[in-house]
Amino acid sequence: MRAALDHAPLRRLLAAVPNWKLGTEGATNQGRLINETLRAVRDGRDELAAPAACLLYWAWQQRPLARELLDGLAGPLGAVLPPETAALCAHLRSTLADEGPADADSTAPGPLSLLAQEFGAALDAGDFDAALALLAPLECAPGAVSGEPTASPSPLAALCARLRAEWALLALPADEAEPLVLAAPAVFGWWRAAALARLTLARGDADRAVALYAELWRAAPWHVNLALTLSTLLRAQGEPASAAPHDADEVCLLLYTWNKAGPLARALDHLRASRTGAARLVVLDNGSTDDTAALLAAERERRGPAMRIERLPVNIGAPAARNWLLSLEEVRRCPWLAFLDDDILLPPDWLERLLGAARAHPGAGAVGCRVVGDRPPGALQAADFHLLAPGTRSRPPFADMAEGLPVADTGLGARETSLFAYARPCLSVTGCCHLVGAAALERAGRFDLRFGPSQFDDLERDLRSALAGMPAFYEGRLAVPHMQHSSLRQATDPARAGHVLGNKIKLEHLYDDAQKAELARIDHEAALTDLDARLAELYARFAPESA
Repeated sequence: MRAALDHAPLRRLLAAVPNWKLGTEGATNQGRLINETLRAVRDGRDELAAPAACLLYWAWQQRPLARELLDGLAGPLGAVLPPETAALCAHLRSTLADEGPADADSTAPGPLSLLAQEFGAALDAGDFDAALALLAPLECAPGAVSGEPTASPSPLAALCARLRAEWALLALPADEAEPLVLAAPAVFGWWRAAALARLTLARGDADRAVALYAELWRAAPWHVNLALTLSTLLRAQGEPASAAPHDADEVCLLLYTWNKAGPLARALDHLRASRTGAARLVVLDNGSTDDTAALLAAERERRGPAMRIERLPVNIGAPAARNWLLSLEEVRRCPWLAFLDDDILLPPDWLERLLGAARAHPGAGAVGCRVVGDRPPGALQAADFHLLAPGTRSRPPFADMAEGLPVADTGLGARETSLFAYARPCLSVTGCCHLVGAAALERAGRFDLRFGPSQFDDLERDLRSALAGMPAFYEGRLAVPHMQHSSLRQATDPARAGHVLGNKIKLEHLYDDAQKAELARIDHEAALTDLDARLAELYARFAPESA
């Protein structure tokens, strides 16, 4: 299946569906884009039916048992499917319908329904043995199991081979996973190509990954994440090697903590093993009552004068802790400040990556990274943050309150696919590992104390920085494992949820309608300018085929 698109129609797609430029990954995001594109088709934009069908087809390749996708492919958009794909989708849809919904009192779900319900959940939980056991009842062709593709597998064997490949991608080392990924049937060709590129990139073969991604992009030039990832890899080929800080005053490492001695010990081990050059470390103990003080004292013994400890008698919350650190004279000397959470596992090159992006984009107010879970399968916790286009339907925190700052969900919580490993401008980056520019702090101000203890203070500062002419930059080639979920996902009781919602209301009311519109304009204009330039480069180099 190939997209009949060249650069000009793709530009019209991005204009007709403004949120498309923000990304095409993530189940929620893909559903929104498909619906927005179909609304444009109903308004007379018939040429947009092709990209809508392509995105639906891509989403199904990622989630082949999702009933809403199978239903969508059974409609008019599915008319473009290759015959063998249409037959497989029809078989799966019919089987799921025949098995019917499970009756809580008596009826157990059929094997395919059980697989649809539990296979993805088992993978998300990292329970790879349970995920593999769910495949056993299916009619798996011997070739699909062993990694040898069969000429014409049965529908269930084809599905089994595809799901077994997904299991292998997450559960096995790259060399062991590759044969099973290669055995995924041709009807899942797009998914297979992306998975092979990911494995190749994980082995460090960037040139081969470029070739694989380029072949896939020729078939799917409308895929924003794919275009950004491929373009970032190509641009990296001409970049100079990353370097540590030039001197002790180029960047200061800042960390604040409260009663998390266990995670902090691991975080400090990884930080110590990373390449930070002469950069100094300043840690604020926010009134901890556990073993944090002894742990930090031991770290100070190791590091000597390159580390400073500030200890407060009470927990003053994240915004105040950040501002306390920013008030120190040795911190104020540095043009870049690296804020680090006490529960992240930094890779060796983290500072080189962030500083490289900061040096290349000196006007950025902040430079951030991709954050993933610390245990397989490494769910995406944070990437680049953008606002949905004005007028986009979103679900506000309260029924009687309009949402003027709807942050786009472009894949958060999804299993890692390496299609967020790109670099581009954005409106905000995650605060658990990011550089903040001293110039942006001078121009737009520090962190707002009203957002204590932690929710939205980094986002709000990024918004002010963008309005002051210094928006953020995302360096997604850096992936940082995070031992805990974001503060939003930790809101598991009414009090915490109420606090998060309260801070969201504060955020909404700090900006008037004109400022909110200006933030969306800044964000979407930067994203479109960046994407258009990258697409022009890709079209000039690879000339995608037409259907």
